[in-house]
Amino acid sequence: MEDAGVLLEYVFGYEGLEPEQMVLTKLREITLCYLVNLISIWNGPAPYQVFRNLKSLALRGCHKLKSVFPSSVAECLGQLELLWVEECSGLETVIESWETDINEVVIPQLKDIYLSSLLQLTGIYSDIRGIPIIHKVFCPSLEHLYVYGCPKLSNLAVFDLRRGNQVQANDDRHFAIIFERLFHRQFNPEKIPQFFSKKSSDDFFSSRAYGSDKEGVKFDDGIYSTVRQLVLHYNNRWVNCIQIEYDRNGFPHRSDKHGHPNGEKTTVMLDYPDEFITSVCGTYAAGPRSGIGSLTFQSNKNTYGPFGSKILKSRTFSIEKQGSKIVGFHGTVGTYSSVFGLRAIGAHFKACSEWP
Repeated sequence: MEDAGVLLEYVFGYEGLEPEQMVLTKLREITLCYLVNLISIWNGPAPYQVFRNLKSLALRGCHKLKSVFPSSVAECLGQLELLWVEECSGLETVIESWETDINEVVIPQLKDIYLSSLLQLTGIYSDIRGIPIIHKVFCPSLEHLYVYGCPKLSNLAVFDLRRGNQVQANDDRHFAIIFERLFHRQFNPEKIPQFFSKKSSDDFFSSRAYGSDKEGVKFDDGIYSTVRQLVLHYNNRWVNCIQIEYDRNGFPHRSDKHGHPNGEKTTVMLDYPDEFITSVCGTYAAGPRSGIGSLTFQSNKNTYGPFGSKILKSRTFSIEKQGSKIVGFHGTVGTYSSVFGLRAIGAHFKACSEWP
């Protein structure tokens, strides 16, 4: 399921049916892509042995998802062989326990785990308080483990192998084959650092959001390969809206419109793939009727802007990380027209080997 179900908050649930009617015994694969409002795969307590024959679970771009599944579901994944989780910027844990008495989770057939671009991931298995649990996931068949772009994930000892089998880490070729099978697209990985080296945790950086982020709706586009295009709407006082076209493994992906698309419109076309955004600066006003007054973008080749107010007396900001490029944006937008469109903005950075 991709894009078509963007309003979905849940994929499965009882909806008045008896638990035994909801055991999805024939389901073998689940692939969910870019369901930006998805809160949980299952709505409510999951029935016993749901997904008992599931072999593959893949998630991409589900930014509101906090966990993949509760421990009650994880305990029943007896046939699961592949777990792929990518670009879910709000994900904090893979397995979440709702119990105070933590039981060991055994996933006997799990062979491949792919975790990529998960900025908030702190653990694989967490208790009801969100605290990561160590040595509680038993994966005796694990063969390949890929971890990249998970700066808050510092310990993978949670995977208890016991059998002593050797696990291959960050095998690009192996996961390229799986990627093409899952998403029917050619895999184009960028240069990947060695598994869990110091560089891996230092490759990504997220700035704070500048402006007023106390009121309104927060957004987070997650992280991508680079930025291809920017579309801005603004007037002589405020930046009303921004929409970004990113690159994802060689394919364009357009974000939501962050704000209200009114006023003058400007499209910034970058010279992809040679040009990339290195910094953004601007102005913002404080107070209850605050917002981003102007924005200026700097690339490795050009300066674009300022867009918006040129006379507003307000605070200034600059978002930059030396040796890195911007690969995603986050911030806050107003919920109605009297509270101005783009209220706060921040950026995700990735270390850039092309930096001069």
